[in-house]
Amino acid sequence: MYNLNNIYNDLYDLYDFFGNSVSGNTLPADFEETDDAYLLTMDVPGVTKENINVDYTDNILTVHVKKEESEKSDSNKYLRHEVASSYDYTRSFEMKNADSTSIRAKLENGVLAIVAAKVKPVEPEKKYIVIE
Repeated sequence: MYNLNNIYNDLYDLYDFFGNSVSGNTLPADFEETDDAYLLTMDVPGVTKENINVDYTDNILTVHVKKEESEKSDSNKYLRHEVASSYDYTRSFEMKNADSTSIRAKLENGVLAIVAAKVKPVEPEKKYIVIE
């Protein structure tokens, strides 16, 4: 039976225009921009680096994380089971002026950290034309 609580949760788990979740039904992330770099940290508990894909295309950094369900035992008699045993999430972040050759990712203790240095935008050269 589909109850009112399920409807509320489904509506609340919408994504905004930029792919950021407006609820907790996704991987939490902190995304920071400094003068020199972009810094992204994401909680990815129980995930190995083999199950994470990170790519950067057209100023968009995309992180795809897939966690496979672990085998369930019949001896487990949960009264309440809230820990996600499997999921497949994709998050995208706009990183204008990021140096694609400098992007580094590190996974440690269930936290994915990504750093990307910024390149200084090239100011267009203004050239005066002499009228003859």
